Amino acid sequence: MIIKKNIVLYITLVANLFFLLSVLFKNITLGSFWYNIHSNSLIGFQNYAERNLNFFYFNINIYDFFLKIFNFNFFFLNGFCFILIAFIVFNRSNRP
Repeated sequence: MIIKKNIVLYITLVANLFFLLSVLFKNITLGSFWYNIHSNSLIGFQNYAERNLNFFYFNINIYDFFLKIFNFNFFFLNGFCFILIAFIVFNRSNRP
């Protein structure tokens, strides 16, 4: 029980570090991070989205959705994911 609480504490501290980094580095978005790592896969993902994710029949513009996701701050998304992991671990540890 104490080990799980320590894990939750460490995950929360890492999440807070990511939130602090998101304030310091505001221009690093998910799209720019992906582009700097491997730009060809980003272009391939765009090609896949153009071919297979055609929702114009339902009047849904999928590009606006992806544009909003890719404009999120990379560190903020990591911090948010770590907070979700901490809540999941904490809720699992409180079960009888």
